[in-house]
Amino acid sequence: MNGFFFFLGTFFRWLVKQPRQSALIIAYFATLHGLAVLFEFNSSGGLGLVFTVGCLTPIFMLIGQGLPTDCLNLKEQIKREEANSVERLKAF
Repeated sequence: MNGFFFFLGTFFRWLVKQPRQSALIIAYFATLHGLAVLFEFNSSGGLGLVFTVGCLTPIFMLIGQGLPTDCLNLKEQIKREEANSVERLKAF
């Protein structure tokens, strides 16, 4: 459970530190939600495919661009977070 809260806190810090990227990801998921509602309203039957492809596409793009394979390793992420916070403190 501590790991979940750590990654949740890291996500919220990322939203504040990277406003342009966070705005883009929020716009992407809002568009995905809009398409899902549109497909559901039209009853064309492609809702599951649109939702699945839309959710998996950012993950595959990140992996293709070099997402580290230890991105969900709690101990490694805590080490990186501590190193980043020490660097920020030294900058002041």
